[in-house]
Amino acid sequence: MRLEIRVQPRSSREKVVETGARSFKIYMHEPAIGGKANKKLVEIVAKYFGTGKSKIKILSGLKNKNKIVEIRK
Repeated sequence: MRLEIRVQPRSSREKVVETGARSFKIYMHEPAIGGKANKKLVEIVAKYFGTGKSKIKILSGLKNKNKIVEIRK
């Protein structure tokens, strides 16, 4: 399953907001420095969908707020 995700780093809150059928906005505390936000994104998506972190892959947008993420079965 592929998801479109917009990340909001350095947010005062951590939460997941569904903005469409397969699109989400994710707020997180971590800054977008040194891959910290991407690592936290994988943790948040895995927890939200009840799957392991190894099943989550960022396909595009490693250095962008807009990302395409794949969840493998």
